Amino acid sequence: MTWEYYLQDGRGPYETVQLAMDELGLDKNTRPQHNRWSRLSAQLRGTIQRRPAVGTSKAKFQRGDRVRFSGFATKYILAELLRRRSRTITNMFYDPVKQCCYYELGARGGSLGYYFRSFMLTPANGSQHTIGRPRQKRRYNYA
Repeated sequence: MTWEYYLQDGRGPYETVQLAMDELGLDKNTRPQHNRWSRLSAQLRGTIQRRPAVGTSKAKFQRGDRVRFSGFATKYILAELLRRRSRTITNMFYDPVKQCCYYELGARGGSLGYYFRSFMLTPANGSQHTIGRPRQKRRYNYA
């Protein structure tokens, strides 16, 4: 997983722990020389926050991806929306409290007004009417 590092006052993101320590103004001779956030002292870990990088190739969905609702989307939202229709991801953001990504879906020039987690969405591949198990033609051996 790819990580981004932020300072406690909101500055960032930084690619490495060393760049975040440079921004803090720590002396290069006395600070740790490694890039592992887990090996930092408790005081530095409180000052430098680690979050998953949003928008990297490690994320399940990216902006512009076509998705549909899975069976895990809440029932009251699905009652208002067409479930089988594919939608486009217009925005995504990271919640540092819950440590997860939320996706906003577009609807005909606007937004649906809800934010969804990745387990509530499935990729939209193929036609929109492929709900249920795939049909197979039966084969009979008459010989």
